[in-house]
Amino acid sequence: MIRHANGQALDWAQAVIRGYAARGWVRTIEKGYAPHPQVTRRSSDAAQVVDPQDWTLWPLKDRHTGQILPNIETRQCITAGLTPHDSTWQVTTLVFTHDRC
Repeated sequence: MIRHANGQALDWAQAVIRGYAARGWVRTIEKGYAPHPQVTRRSSDAAQVVDPQDWTLWPLKDRHTGQILPNIETRQCITAGLTPHDSTWQVTTLVFTHDRC
């Protein structure tokens, strides 16, 4: 993950993964899931990408039983801030909103 993220975004991702593992949870990708990223801003030193997520196609499950866990949010807009690093872009911030992009 450190090749693709840093700062708040990396901290958040690592915390979520540790939390899922501690609780015995896993996210699985269902048929039909696809990201839909859209670049909304880009300059030489920063970029912003938004992606509407349908969590029903990327459900949170109990690792042992396979049962889907209740998910309050079924759709969210994820806004990612990016900065250039070496020859690629790294995600530096993530913001989740409770509606479509």
